[in-house]
Amino acid sequence: MDGVEYVWKIDYLDTSMIMLSDAPEDINKTTRVLLVIRADEY
Repeated sequence: MDGVEYVWKIDYLDTSMIMLSDAPEDINKTTRVLLVIRADEY
């Protein structure tokens, strides 16, 4: 995209989406969030 670099990561948050999940493998306790951001802003 016109030479702009992007990075991405997946966060595994608890269902309130405030803290990291204590059981990332459990879909009933975890919300997965995909973050895509420009590399120069990371």
